[in-house]
Amino acid sequence: MKYILIKNQEEKEDDVLNDIAEFLWDSGHEVDLADWTEACFENKLHTHYDCYISIIKNYDACQSVLDRHRSVFKNFNSFRKAGHILIFSDTGVYTDAIPYPHKIFDYNHLDRESLQRFFRWCRKISLFIKA
Repeated sequence: MKYILIKNQEEKEDDVLNDIAEFLWDSGHEVDLADWTEACFENKLHTHYDCYISIIKNYDACQSVLDRHRSVFKNFNSFRKAGHILIFSDTGVYTDAIPYPHKIFDYNHLDRESLQRFFRWCRKISLFIKA
């Protein structure tokens, strides 16, 4: 699968972003990184991705998470084909792969420890692991 991780310049999440990218890469997937601004998407606009990932911190209500995600992709959504979204927030991991929006993993704060628990869970159920 091909993933694109959207880096939000407004927030400092490099460790979290790198951990997510490393997990997906080590699991056998292609991973691209992009800045959330439209200018940085120019080379990636016509590429189809299976999953679009964003990190949205300091949002605890599901609707706020989705509103923030939509604002990140406001200039990019018209190019998005059939790929799914995956949102890492301070309250958990959300996806539209099952009834949109749906929280697939719960934690109290987005940090390396929470991500490690999420990755262990993914490995246990073979989620995001290329066969």
